[in-house]
Amino acid sequence: MPVALYVTDANGWLTYYNEVAVDLWGRRPEIGRDRWCGSWRLYQRDGTALPHDQYAMAVALREGQAIQDVQAVVEQPDGTRVPFVAYPAPLRDPSGAIIGGSNVLLFSSASGPVRSVAAVSQE
Repeated sequence: MPVALYVTDANGWLTYYNEVAVDLWGRRPEIGRDRWCGSWRLYQRDGTALPHDQYAMAVALREGQAIQDVQAVVEQPDGTRVPFVAYPAPLRDPSGAIIGGSNVLLFSSASGPVRSVAAVSQE
């Protein structure tokens, strides 16, 4: 199963991503210039546009806790939409301070239970 992975600093700026993430996003984001995610556009499963500050990574870093099973749809620059499930988590130093975040993105089918970022941030 292909697994997309990316890492950010504590402020959400991309510091690393793998080639599977590039395949999912349909683009190669610029390290240090893209924030919260490398996607061109993101949507909730119902088609509602997802503002950058509501991306799963932004919520995980802001709230200081891992989030599981967040389903969304990435729109690639060519218009292709790909459903995926995100698993963002803050990274902490030995003192417990957040120093960054990691996110594993799994390709998914368009069906199945939906857990939107908006629902997670209100829990």
